[in-house]
Amino acid sequence: MTWTAETIAKYARAPKGLDRDLLDRHCNYVRKVIRNDFDWWTVNEGYEGTGKSTGSIHTARRVAGDLFNVKEHVVYDAEELLRLIDDCPRYGCILLDEAGEVAFSRDWNTSVSKAIVKGSQQMRDRNLFVEFNLPSLELLDSGLRRRFRTLVIYEAPRFTRGRSMWHTPSYNRYGRKSDPYWDLRFVYYMKELPPTIREDYVTLKTQRGKERVQKYLEQVEREHEKNMDVDPGSIVDKIKRLPKEERAELLSSRGSWSKDRIAFKYGLPDTLARTVAAGLSMDSTAE
Repeated sequence: MTWTAETIAKYARAPKGLDRDLLDRHCNYVRKVIRNDFDWWTVNEGYEGTGKSTGSIHTARRVAGDLFNVKEHVVYDAEELLRLIDDCPRYGCILLDEAGEVAFSRDWNTSVSKAIVKGSQQMRDRNLFVEFNLPSLELLDSGLRRRFRTLVIYEAPRFTRGRSMWHTPSYNRYGRKSDPYWDLRFVYYMKELPPTIREDYVTLKTQRGKERVQKYLEQVEREHEKNMDVDPGSIVDKIKRLPKEERAELLSSRGSWSKDRIAFKYGLPDTLARTVAAGLSMDSTAE
């Protein structure tokens, strides 16, 4: 099942064409704002398969028009994002599509947050419309979350993708500037992309997915090779030679050796840090 004018009217009981008018009004307003020397950030939030990518491409095409090209302006990591900020035309659009990247990198949110901080002023100077597709807004730093002017939550009721709920932020004018409260403005049902646009997106997504898998495998192999050269006994000896104050920093609150603190200090994987902690514990018992 896909959203059509008939199914939307039946499911939402909305007047015919109302959903289209509301999204057009929003996109036309955003076009006017960015041409008045502003930028505009939108975050699309939802579980995988709810229609975030389809909806974000629809929105980008309506806001940026011919300045948005799926093959050129959809990015998947921090490096691509920083590169595209300089290459994207003024009043254009950048779409950061997570597309499973979180599954391949535990540091994804950290690297992307840093990239956004570095490029945020350039986004502002170039008056860009920027969209982020994320499983959750909480993946980003709190300071960055306050930059968004629109929150769109996607759902797939009855296993039909594309139900989007559009929110605007409401900030506390006085006192602490915490995360905003998001007010629901309207609900919109996204239809399928035109076949050529969808084909371009699927091709790009598949290509980037293969590249990320290969990159992840190479990273795992490098970590494996690096850890093969590490002798747990040498780490144990090194810790035993530390001053008493520094050794105390590696103890847990219960006074036992903390594998997590050892792993953090020496950059060790969990299994190797556990071996080192066990070796230190055995030496302490023998003493």
